[in-house]
Formats: sequence, C-alpha cells, structure tokens
Amino acid sequence: MVDLVRAGGKPGELSEEFGCTAQSIANWVAQAQRDTGDRKDGLTSSEREGLVRLRRENKQLRTEKGDPVKSRGLVCERDRRNIEEIFGSVKANQATYPVRVMCRLLKVSKSGFYAWLDRPTSTQARADIALSARIGATPEATRPAGTKGRLPWRLG
Repeated sequence: MVDLVRAGGKPGELSEEFGCTAQSIANWVAQAQRDTGDRKDGLTSSEREGLVRLRRENKQLRTEKGDPVKSRGLVCERDRRNIEEIFGSVKANQATYPVRVMCRLLKVSKSGFYAWLDRPTSTQARADIALSARIGATPEATRPAGTKGRLPWRLG
C-alpha cells in the first residue's frame, strides 16, 4: 500500500479499491517515512517493538517484585527439601500472586505444585500433625493448678 502511494496513488482512491480506510493508509505511509528517517515526529517500527518488549518485561518485573515475603527463607538451599513448606507457601499466596511466578521464583515446577495439591496427605505427615498437636498441648496439661502463666519451679 505504501509503495502504491509513493507511486502516485491517493489514499482515498486506494481505500475504495482495497477496502481499508484512507486514514489507515495515511498512517502506514507516515510510519514508513519514520522508518526511513524522512519523518521525526514519532517512533520507528523497531523503536516501537522495543518499547512493547520493555513494557512487557516491566509488567513481569512488577508482578515478581511483589514476591511473597513469607517465602523468602524457602529459597535458601537448606530449606529446599521441605516441599510441604514450599508448596504450602505457594498455595497460601495463590490468591495474591500468580502460581507460575511463585513457582519460578521458588525454583519448583508448576506441574509439581498442582500434583502436590491433588495428592492426599501422607501417613507420615498425618502422624507429624498429630504429634505436634500432642506436644503443643503438653505444657498446659502438666502445669499444677493455680500456676497458669507462671512456672511452678525455679530455674537455676
């Protein structure tokens, strides 16, 4: 279309012949002139593509910037083995952050997370939960009556 205008065609006549608007043809011609350096009133096509790419990257970085603070310690190598904690953190924050972003930041697979969601709690995990509940109840159960909130024995 730009070549036809350069050859002497008028945008109004070309729009009737090809079924597009005269304004669209004028915009294409103006963009072609920017790309060749004949016009300086806007961005070239390569500059526009770069701007679109940078905006996309900026959006992604803004999304990642808000990474869940609670899971920062989970990224350390010493914590990498506790998959329950990692996937639990992803599950707890999935309403706030995209799962794919959290999984990428925590260096775990998205499919692994979804498989973990569908998996029933293991026998060992259920036993750990029961034991934790018993341990948490023990101090209150072993305190003598009338010593609530203070220790009944001396330290040191």
